[in-house]
Amino acid sequence: MSKVYNTSVECTPEVIAAWKAANPRGIWQLQVEHERIDTGETDNKGKAILEQTYKIGYVRKPTRDEMKFAMTLATQNDPLGMVEEILKSCWLGGDQELIGDDDYFYGAAMQLQELVEIKAGQLKKL
Repeated sequence: MSKVYNTSVECTPEVIAAWKAANPRGIWQLQVEHERIDTGETDNKGKAILEQTYKIGYVRKPTRDEMKFAMTLATQNDPLGMVEEILKSCWLGGDQELIGDDDYFYGAAMQLQELVEIKAGQLKKL
């Protein structure tokens, strides 16, 4: 059920708007810290001003069938595989390192719980 994730699409505002239109449940931007770069400027104490850069990817909410398949990996004692399957299934585009590089993947994986919103429910004996 794994999807080949798209890394060749330039994530322009027009592309993002199209993703939003195609995914009415919403899309999300994943940001994982990349590196700090020197801006060439200094603060009032003469210290170099650094700017944080990010690896960025875009995902949508998983469907029930995608979650069902991913959960089979969790029941096989592969929770990281479950997270990877969700990320790949919901991937729209962005920096491929978020999926292919372990360090960035772990940072992206930590954010995925936001995609799966669970409503509180109650069970009452009648």
